[in-house]
Amino acid sequence: MIDSSTPGIHACQCVVCQSGSDGETLAGHERRNLFLSRLSEPQRRWYVGMLSLEPDSPSDSALARITGLSRKTIRRGGSEIETGLALAPSTRQRRPGGGRVAAGGDRAGTDHRRLLYVRGRARD
Repeated sequence: MIDSSTPGIHACQCVVCQSGSDGETLAGHERRNLFLSRLSEPQRRWYVGMLSLEPDSPSDSALARITGLSRKTIRRGGSEIETGLALAPSTRQRRPGGGRVAAGGDRAGTDHRRLLYVRGRARD
């Protein structure tokens, strides 16, 4: 049995696992969550989304309790799988243009004095 109390591994919240009534189901959910803990964010979304598309798959709500992903994330992963991951970048974790400016980076054309004033720290 896998120790799901390890940080980074989601502890299944389904009724079966919480009651401990079915050791086989418990072990399967623990293995699935161990595997998910080793995947990147988009890979987790795609894998669980793919599971939700299977004919005999648990509902998105049940998969959310098992994996800790939200139903919205599971549906998004399923949609991305159905479109053949056409819009998913193959070499990047996230789409370009998002996130913060890198440390020491500079935004082209930004007047830093104005930016500091806007933030309430008027300095020269």
